[in-house]
Formats: sequence, C-alpha cells, structure tokens
Amino acid sequence: MASSAHLLLFLHACLLLLPPLPTSAQRSTYIIHMNSSSMPASQPTHHDWYSTILENMSLGTTSGRPQLLHTYHHALTGFAATLTADERRAIEDSSGFIAAYPDLEIKLHTTRTPQFLCLNHDTGLWPSSSYGDGVLIGARSFNVSSSPADGDGASFFGYANGTAVGMAPRAWISVYEVADARTLAAFTCNVLAAMDAAIADRVDIAAVNASEAAAAVSGFLGPLIAAPAIGTYSSRGPSLISPDILKPDVVAPGTRILGAWPTDKAAATAGAMSLANPFAVKSGTSFASAHVAGIAALLQAAKYRSWSPAAIRSAMMTTAHQLDNTGDPIKDGATNSEATPLAMGAGHVDPKRALHPGLVYDAGEADYVSFLCSQGFSQEQIMAIPLWPGPQSFERTVTNVDRKPAVYRAFVRHPVGFTVSVQPEELVFNATMATNTANFVLTIVQNEEPVAMVSSGSLTWVHEELTYTVRSPIVVVAERSPAFP
Repeated sequence: MASSAHLLLFLHACLLLLPPLPTSAQRSTYIIHMNSSSMPASQPTHHDWYSTILENMSLGTTSGRPQLLHTYHHALTGFAATLTADERRAIEDSSGFIAAYPDLEIKLHTTRTPQFLCLNHDTGLWPSSSYGDGVLIGARSFNVSSSPADGDGASFFGYANGTAVGMAPRAWISVYEVADARTLAAFTCNVLAAMDAAIADRVDIAAVNASEAAAAVSGFLGPLIAAPAIGTYSSRGPSLISPDILKPDVVAPGTRILGAWPTDKAAATAGAMSLANPFAVKSGTSFASAHVAGIAALLQAAKYRSWSPAAIRSAMMTTAHQLDNTGDPIKDGATNSEATPLAMGAGHVDPKRALHPGLVYDAGEADYVSFLCSQGFSQEQIMAIPLWPGPQSFERTVTNVDRKPAVYRAFVRHPVGFTVSVQPEELVFNATMATNTANFVLTIVQNEEPVAMVSSGSLTWVHEELTYTVRSPIVVVAERSPAFP
C-alpha cells in the first residue's frame, strides 16, 4: 500500500467562508487546530487531552457541557466540538491552541467514457495496470468494498443501453460518507474527519467530491459524445486561494454521465410518481474528478508505485490534448470560443499517452513546504503584487522516465505581448548520466503593453524521434501577479 503522501493527488482546496458568530449562549460547531507537541505528559492520548479541556470548561456552569465531535490526527491535529462563543474564547487561552474555524455547511451540488478515453481491453493502460488491481481509491460509511459491480444491462429506463464499467474496475473503493442525503448538505468538520480517516486507512488515491451517489467514482457507458467541450458549470482558474497557481490541471468527462444510483432514491419523476432505476444520468465536476482519480489509479497500478503524486499529475498534464474529436480546438461552453488554460488547464486527459509521458515534472517535500510558507500572504496581498518590470525566470527539473538515451527540443508558443526563452533549448539524456534528470530555465519578458489581463502560450518538449511530446501551458496574468508557468 502506498504512503499517505498519495493523498496529495486530486485533493481540491476549500475556501472557508466564515458565518456570523453565535451569541454567548448559543452553541455552534468549531474546528479547533491544536499543537500536538503541547499535550501534557499526564494525558495518555490526544483524545483524552481534548476531552479534559472541554470537561474543565463545563465545571461550575449551568449551560451544559461542550460536545466533542471528532478528534483529528492526520489531516490536521485537533478536534471538532460544539461550543458557545465564551467557550471558544476560553479555548484560545489553552496551551497548544493554534486556531479556531467555524464549521461551514456545504451544499451538494460521455458516456461510453472508457472508449472515449481510449481505454482498451487488449492493449494500453487497462491491461498494463491489471485494471487497477490492488489500488485503494478513497472516495467518501467507513466500509471498504470492491468497485461497483460491472456488467451488461446498464441503461436509463431502457435508454442509453450499455455496459457498466469503472475507470479502474479492479480497484478497491473506500467510501467516506459525509453528506446528508435528505438535506443534500455536508459540514466541514465531517469532511475533515473523513479525510483524516482516509489518511489513516492509507488510501492510494483521494477523490474528494460533493456528489450524492457514492458510486460516482465509476464512469459508465451510454450514448457517444460527439466532441469534448468545457461545460458551462465547470469552474475556471486561477485558484481562488492562490491566484499564482494555474487551475484546473486537466479536464475529463463530466457531462451526461450514466452512473450508479442508490436503489432507494428516485432516478426520475413522472408527474407525482417517483421512478426508480439502478442508473441515473448526472452531470458535474464530481464526475470528471472520478474519471481522473480512476486514471491515476491505473497509472499507479501499471508501473508508477514509486512515483510521487506530482509526477503522476505531470504525466497526465503534459500528455493531455487540446483538440476535440473533429480536430478543432476544444471549445468553452460558457463563451462558445476556444477554451483557454484557465478553463481546461493543460487539456483533456489522455490515459493512453499518460502511460508513456517521456519526461515528468516532479515535486518533493521541500517544494510543498516552500509553497505553504508562501501562503502567509492573504489573497488581497497576492493580487496586489504588480507585474515585475524585468525578466522573470523559472527553473524547472524534468526526469526521463523512459530511461533510454534521448534528445528533447523545446518549442514555445509565446503569450501575446511576451517573449519566452528556454535555456538550454535541448535536453540530452545519455547512458553515462548519473541521473535521468535535466534542468532548464524558462524566462518571460514583457515586450509591449498587455492587450488582455490574461495571455497564454505553451512550452512543448519534443522527442527527437517524435516518440513523445511533453506540453505545459504558460499563463501570464498582467497587473495582478507575476507571470507564472
């Protein structure tokens, strides 16, 4: 089983919106972040420590006692509890206190996708990965079970007849239920508890979404989609929390997906009559997330057990395609024009090409620590940073995972108003190299006043024998933050 570091893949960041603070007599749920190293030696466990803190608060009061809801060990060190405003302020004076976050209510908001994604029973990623055999996908009951049953007979009331099949049919799915099916809502304290449990369970791939149907981790067969396009509902980049990060990474099937449906739910209605069906047609980014999680599971099972989450993500991003099935650029449904990297990221995921990426951009613990340190700035402060007047350079390292001697040459598509240079322009990997890595520096120079707030281009490393093409988008945001690749 892979380490908990794999949870970094496909985890989506949530912006905590602070609700109105309760009155001194009301109790509300808070997530309390504690420094675990401050636990007194007299306490046998962190759970006992947190319980003692809450018990001491209830002494001498007539308003009842706080309730300990969750204890967190992995995703965050601390606990969730119901507190009055006065109790919350008292906890702030406790040894080891770091921060308190009010709980937040979260409203829950292709078909033939295996063939559409070029997954083949005889060749390529499916047989190479044994269909994801042995990989644990953590999705959202704390029971571990096999993937939803695959087989013939999938349809929506007799329409869209096909075969039910998941992206990684032999993978195991650990479902962490956090949403109330009646109110279609979840709370951040429960989501955090599920993430904490998933890390403890050592799941390989974490697919976080707000979909009601637990079986949404699998894609199912149905009518063929003529051409991929970015759905109008799809979120756009850059990241709201860190605008200097390009989001999304990639796009995947998420519209008109025929997915397994809980048998006690109405799949459709006819007048006042509720109709049940084993499958329902649904759309949303949660379905796209499930496809990407399944592909990541296949890549990991195929031969990338030792790869970091960043390396697997890189393999999918640099091999993604930007054209639809007609050979035209992928369209953005919101604008009916060519999709930009802020709508589709690096492009549409291509599992077959991702199996052999040629080069990967890796990231280690030091890279993530540096990024987290940079988050000491607020979003307003980041947005206020002006575009630097001089050239901006970015050093990157790529790894030749093919492990064969090779030469890659850089091809650049310049963002409008900017010139991009790469040094060296050729990356040479030979048999005498101690490692299979190579460094290069990408420099961006503004040569005229920007005509748009956002301008995009790309850097593609092309194998000398055209075996591989490794493409990364370049996005420059003018008058908002420094240029970034």
